Amino acid sequence: MERKTRKTVFVKNVGIGGDHPIAIQSMCSTDTRDVKATVEQVCALEDAGCELITLQGDIGFLTEMVNGPWDNKDFLHIQPGEKIVPVYDMESVVTAGAG
Repeated sequence: MERKTRKTVFVKNVGIGGDHPIAIQSMCSTDTRDVKATVEQVCALEDAGCELITLQGDIGFLTEMVNGPWDNKDFLHIQPGEKIVPVYDMESVVTAGAG
């Protein structure tokens, strides 16, 4: 079978098309809200030689992010002029969480 030459595109440093070898690809089958299981599966796929891994997320979350409603459980509200700064001591984190 003759391979057709196509334009090359890159996903980070993985070349697809052109004279590049066929890239091994897979998709995670985990619920991406389960971060631990998703990371474990990504690592297992990488160990197996997978070069490109697709994560499939909850489209409802994306729709909510764009259209609202934005509740305090899933979203951090930052008002205009407010800043987010890293805090590295637990006392400040506990104090901020108490408010």
